[in-house]
Amino acid sequence: MIDYQKLKEKVSVRDYAESIGYEISGNGMIRCPFHNDRTPSMKIDESHYHCFGCGAHGDVIGFVAELYGISNSAAAKRIMYEFGLDSDDYSRSDNPPPAKKKESLRDWLNNTAAYYIALEKEMKECIDKLRPKESDDSLHPLYAYAVRNIGYISCLIDCLLDCRTDDEILRVKGMIQDNG
Repeated sequence: MIDYQKLKEKVSVRDYAESIGYEISGNGMIRCPFHNDRTPSMKIDESHYHCFGCGAHGDVIGFVAELYGISNSAAAKRIMYEFGLDSDDYSRSDNPPPAKKKESLRDWLNNTAAYYIALEKEMKECIDKLRPKESDDSLHPLYAYAVRNIGYISCLIDCLLDCRTDDEILRVKGMIQDNG
């Protein structure tokens, strides 16, 4: 059986929220993940969270359970796994999982551009393969979709690569290898 109290003493709501990428303001506020929050309305401290917008309230286990739509037991197990806690005594294990590196905006833009470049390539292949052979052939839905959207995808790629150096663009397109 899981000792919830002992687990809550090891991992705070603040610890968990920060570990998944929430930047908590100096006064402990974040945008609530449980409703469409335009401005920060959730207060997070060490032991509890409370949203002044939707009324969500609880401890770290409740936060994880509500965030992922899982039971309290599954939430506790997830917290133990993500923080590398030993299930027997909740002390940190010798081999905690590696800390998740927060992706920089530039990395995100490069990864997104690489995704759209791959999508554009797939669309071009689709257009070539599914092009009607005869003038009276019916259009394949994927062909029509690709023809209709390839210009939009190309525009997105241009926008994402607009502020990149030539080497970065070639790296994103997979034409040169990253040496660092």
